[in-house]
Amino acid sequence: MKKLNDLTSKILSKFKFKGLEFKLEGKYILIYGIFNPKKLIAKLKIKDTGAREVRAGKGLIGNNWKFNPSKDVDLRGSGKTYRDGLDEAFNRTGLSRDQFEVTKWGKDINGKSVPVEWEGPGGAGVNMDIPEWNNVKTNGTLGEGPHQPHIGYQTPGKGANRIRGHIFTDDVPATRR
Repeated sequence: MKKLNDLTSKILSKFKFKGLEFKLEGKYILIYGIFNPKKLIAKLKIKDTGAREVRAGKGLIGNNWKFNPSKDVDLRGSGKTYRDGLDEAFNRTGLSRDQFEVTKWGKDINGKSVPVEWEGPGGAGVNMDIPEWNNVKTNGTLGEGPHQPHIGYQTPGKGANRIRGHIFTDDVPATRR
Protein backbone atom coordinates (compact mmCIF):
# COMPACT_ATOMS: atom_id res chain seq x y z
CA MET A 1 0.00 0.00 0.00
CA LYS A 2 2.89 2.37 0.78
CA LYS A 3 4.25 1.84 -2.75
CA LEU A 4 0.83 2.68 -4.19
CA ASN A 5 0.64 5.88 -2.08
CA ASP A 6 4.15 6.90 -3.23
CA LEU A 7 3.19 6.26 -6.86
CA THR A 8 0.02 8.31 -6.40
CA SER A 9 1.98 11.26 -4.95
CA LYS A 10 4.47 11.18 -7.86
CA ILE A 11 1.71 11.11 -10.47
CA LEU A 12 -0.25 13.95 -8.86
CA SER A 13 2.89 16.12 -8.57
CA LYS A 14 3.74 15.75 -12.28
CA PHE A 15 0.29 16.21 -13.78
CA LYS A 16 -2.62 18.56 -13.26
CA PHE A 17 -5.09 15.88 -12.20
CA LYS A 18 -7.72 16.74 -9.63
CA GLY A 19 -7.37 13.26 -8.21
CA LEU A 20 -7.04 9.61 -9.05
CA GLU A 21 -9.58 6.81 -9.38
CA PHE A 22 -8.61 3.18 -8.89
CA LYS A 23 -10.61 0.32 -10.36
CA LEU A 24 -10.09 -3.42 -9.97
CA GLU A 25 -10.82 -5.23 -13.24
CA GLY A 26 -10.03 -8.93 -13.25
CA LYS A 27 -6.30 -9.32 -12.64
CA TYR A 28 -5.60 -5.62 -13.27
CA ILE A 29 -5.69 -2.41 -11.26
CA LEU A 30 -6.64 0.48 -13.53
CA ILE A 31 -5.59 3.98 -12.47
CA TYR A 32 -7.48 6.91 -13.95
CA GLY A 33 -6.47 10.55 -13.67
CA ILE A 34 -9.43 12.77 -12.89
CA PHE A 35 -9.17 15.67 -15.30
CA ASN A 36 -11.85 16.50 -17.83
CA PRO A 37 -12.71 13.76 -18.74
CA LYS A 38 -10.97 11.05 -16.71
CA LYS A 39 -8.04 9.40 -18.48
CA LEU A 40 -6.52 5.95 -18.03
CA ILE A 41 -2.92 6.54 -16.98
CA ALA A 42 -1.80 3.12 -15.74
CA LYS A 43 -2.81 -0.52 -15.99
CA LEU A 44 -1.07 -2.70 -13.41
CA LYS A 45 -1.22 -6.49 -13.53
CA ILE A 46 -1.72 -8.19 -10.17
CA LYS A 47 0.78 -10.99 -9.72
CA ASP A 48 -0.96 -14.32 -9.22
CA THR A 49 0.81 -16.00 -6.32
CA GLY A 50 -1.65 -18.87 -6.00
CA ALA A 51 -1.79 -18.06 -2.27
CA ARG A 52 -5.56 -18.32 -2.11
CA GLU A 53 -5.54 -21.88 -3.38
CA VAL A 54 -2.81 -22.90 -0.93
CA ARG A 55 -4.59 -21.17 1.97
CA ALA A 56 -8.12 -22.39 1.17
CA GLY A 57 -9.64 -23.93 4.25
CA LYS A 58 -6.63 -23.26 6.48
CA GLY A 59 -7.69 -22.71 10.08
CA LEU A 60 -11.28 -23.82 9.51
CA ILE A 61 -12.35 -26.35 12.12
CA GLY A 62 -15.55 -28.01 13.28
CA ASN A 63 -17.17 -31.01 14.93
CA ASN A 64 -17.79 -33.92 12.57
CA TRP A 65 -16.81 -31.61 9.69
CA LYS A 66 -13.71 -31.03 7.58
CA PHE A 67 -13.16 -28.48 4.80
CA ASN A 68 -13.91 -30.12 1.44
CA PRO A 69 -12.82 -27.99 -1.55
CA SER A 70 -15.37 -29.69 -3.82
CA LYS A 71 -18.25 -28.41 -1.64
CA ASP A 72 -16.80 -25.61 0.49
CA VAL A 73 -15.40 -22.26 -0.69
CA ASP A 74 -12.98 -20.08 1.29
CA LEU A 75 -13.36 -16.42 0.27
CA ARG A 76 -11.63 -15.08 3.39
CA GLY A 77 -8.96 -12.51 2.58
CA SER A 78 -10.12 -12.20 -1.04
CA GLY A 79 -11.94 -8.88 -0.61
CA LYS A 80 -15.25 -10.57 -1.39
CA THR A 81 -18.18 -9.69 0.88
CA TYR A 82 -20.92 -11.81 2.39
CA ARG A 83 -23.10 -10.69 -0.54
CA ASP A 84 -20.60 -12.31 -2.92
CA GLY A 85 -20.77 -15.39 -0.69
CA LEU A 86 -24.56 -15.43 -0.95
CA ASP A 87 -24.34 -15.18 -4.75
CA GLU A 88 -21.95 -18.16 -4.75
CA ALA A 89 -24.22 -20.16 -2.44
CA PHE A 90 -27.34 -19.54 -4.54
CA ASN A 91 -25.36 -20.40 -7.67
CA ARG A 92 -24.20 -23.69 -6.15
CA THR A 93 -27.79 -24.77 -5.46
CA GLY A 94 -28.33 -24.88 -9.22
CA LEU A 95 -31.48 -22.76 -8.88
CA SER A 96 -32.06 -19.09 -9.58
CA ARG A 97 -32.30 -16.79 -6.58
CA ASP A 98 -35.88 -15.80 -7.43
CA GLN A 99 -36.97 -19.40 -6.76
CA PHE A 100 -36.18 -18.91 -3.04
CA GLU A 101 -38.25 -17.31 -0.29
CA VAL A 102 -36.87 -15.68 2.83
CA THR A 103 -37.93 -17.82 5.80
CA LYS A 104 -35.92 -16.26 8.66
CA TRP A 105 -34.59 -12.84 9.55
CA GLY A 106 -31.80 -11.83 11.91
CA LYS A 107 -30.40 -8.52 13.15
CA ASP A 108 -27.01 -7.09 12.31
CA ILE A 109 -24.76 -5.22 14.76
CA ASN A 110 -26.80 -2.02 14.18
CA GLY A 111 -30.14 -3.72 14.84
CA LYS A 112 -31.10 -3.72 11.15
CA SER A 113 -33.15 -6.72 9.97
CA VAL A 114 -31.27 -8.94 7.54
CA PRO A 115 -32.55 -12.09 5.79
CA VAL A 116 -30.60 -15.10 7.13
CA GLU A 117 -32.42 -18.12 5.68
CA TRP A 118 -33.95 -18.87 2.29
CA GLU A 119 -35.85 -22.00 1.22
CA GLY A 120 -36.28 -23.16 -2.35
CA PRO A 121 -37.94 -26.02 -4.21
CA GLY A 122 -36.96 -29.62 -3.53
CA GLY A 123 -35.44 -28.84 -0.13
CA ALA A 124 -32.83 -26.42 -1.49
CA GLY A 125 -31.69 -23.83 1.01
CA VAL A 126 -29.24 -21.04 1.79
CA ASN A 127 -28.49 -19.65 5.24
CA MET A 128 -26.09 -17.49 7.22
CA ASP A 129 -24.70 -18.86 10.48
CA ILE A 130 -22.46 -17.56 13.24
CA PRO A 131 -22.00 -20.83 15.18
CA GLU A 132 -20.84 -19.27 18.44
CA TRP A 133 -24.23 -17.54 18.58
CA ASN A 134 -26.57 -20.22 17.23
CA ASN A 135 -24.88 -23.64 17.52
CA VAL A 136 -23.97 -23.96 21.20
CA LYS A 137 -24.90 -27.13 23.09
CA THR A 138 -26.26 -27.00 26.65
CA ASN A 139 -22.80 -27.95 27.98
CA GLY A 140 -21.34 -24.82 26.32
CA THR A 141 -19.49 -26.55 23.47
CA LEU A 142 -20.14 -25.88 19.80
CA GLY A 143 -22.31 -28.35 17.90
CA GLU A 144 -21.63 -30.18 14.64
CA GLY A 145 -20.45 -28.41 11.52
CA PRO A 146 -17.90 -25.65 10.96
CA HIS A 147 -17.17 -23.38 13.91
CA GLN A 148 -16.43 -20.26 11.84
CA PRO A 149 -19.13 -17.87 10.55
CA HIS A 150 -20.30 -19.00 7.12
CA ILE A 151 -23.01 -19.09 4.50
CA GLY A 152 -24.44 -22.58 4.13
CA TYR A 153 -26.20 -24.04 1.12
CA GLN A 154 -27.85 -27.29 0.13
CA THR A 155 -28.99 -28.42 -3.27
CA PRO A 156 -32.44 -29.86 -4.00
CA GLY A 157 -32.86 -33.60 -3.68
CA LYS A 158 -32.58 -36.30 -1.04
CA GLY A 159 -29.87 -38.49 0.42
CA ALA A 160 -26.64 -38.88 -1.51
CA ASN A 161 -27.97 -36.66 -4.32
CA ARG A 162 -28.10 -33.61 -2.02
CA ILE A 163 -24.94 -31.54 -1.61
CA ARG A 164 -24.39 -29.47 1.52
CA GLY A 165 -21.57 -26.94 1.52
CA HIS A 166 -20.28 -23.75 3.10
CA ILE A 167 -18.98 -20.42 1.84
CA PHE A 168 -16.58 -18.70 4.25
CA THR A 169 -16.23 -14.91 4.11
CA ASP A 170 -14.53 -12.40 6.37
CA ASP A 171 -17.85 -11.09 7.62
CA VAL A 172 -21.28 -12.62 8.16
CA PRO A 173 -23.55 -9.82 9.44
CA ALA A 174 -26.32 -11.86 11.10
CA THR A 175 -27.29 -15.42 11.94
CA ARG A 176 -30.23 -17.75 12.32
CA ARG A 177 -31.34 -18.22 15.93
